[in-house]
Amino acid sequence: MATHPAYRRLELARALILVGMLRGRGMDTALLGTSSENTAMLALAHVLGFHAVSNTPWYSKKIA
Repeated sequence: MATHPAYRRLELARALILVGMLRGRGMDTALLGTSSENTAMLALAHVLGFHAVSNTPWYSKKIA
């Protein structure tokens, strides 16, 4: 999920995550993934009660 810059800070991501968890009643686990550089999403995940269970490295290389 991504939020257009003009609509950030409106708690849209929070609302979508909470609605998804409500619709998934009876599920055992909710998974969420984000970049370690996305501090806003990391903070939101923490506030919503998510905790890190693994760290997966991502590699990239610019091809000129």
